Amino acid sequence: MVRRIIVLLLAAVSFSHVGAALAQTPADTAIVGRWFGEVTEPIAPDETGSTGELRVAGVDEYLADGTLKGQGQIIMLFKYSDGATLEAAWQTTSRSEWRIADGVLIEKILEVKSTPDYVKANGKPAEQSDQEEFFRQANFTVEDLMPRGQTTRDQIISIDADRFIYEAKDAAGNQFRRTKVRTTRDFSAYRKS
Repeated sequence: MVRRIIVLLLAAVSFSHVGAALAQTPADTAIVGRWFGEVTEPIAPDETGSTGELRVAGVDEYLADGTLKGQGQIIMLFKYSDGATLEAAWQTTSRSEWRIADGVLIEKILEVKSTPDYVKANGKPAEQSDQEEFFRQANFTVEDLMPRGQTTRDQIISIDADRFIYEAKDAAGNQFRRTKVRTTRDFSAYRKS
């Protein structure tokens, strides 16, 4: 009788470990690692006809414990109606948590830090004092774009050894298909200056 109870207990323990292993989906294991992604979105014209674009590039490292570390760069390029351009960039780091449920990647931002990187006028670096003044008066922080607690839900299309394809929604609710590529490098390899 005691032998039978021990065998049943061992079987129960074995099945609980198998059940825990089965709870992890293929997407949970496939996403672990570093991924490089880059997105460019237009900035709508203002009343003067000036336009521009917002570029976000970064390396996201998904860890098996459900945390996500990000390094990246945000670049805003303004194109004025007289032909002049102004480009401003910020370096960013972030910490988030992630999980996958029903084929949806859910990410919640825990912390974002940014530092001003550079300012260029008509493709040439601005004087250091002008750059400092620009960032002081910019009335913009990266944290405004990526506030703590912000949660995104992206539909996973596919994840393989090289590519991670998903559908994301912008602030207006429009859906976009995006792709990240696997990398072993950190963001410094991709940084623009």
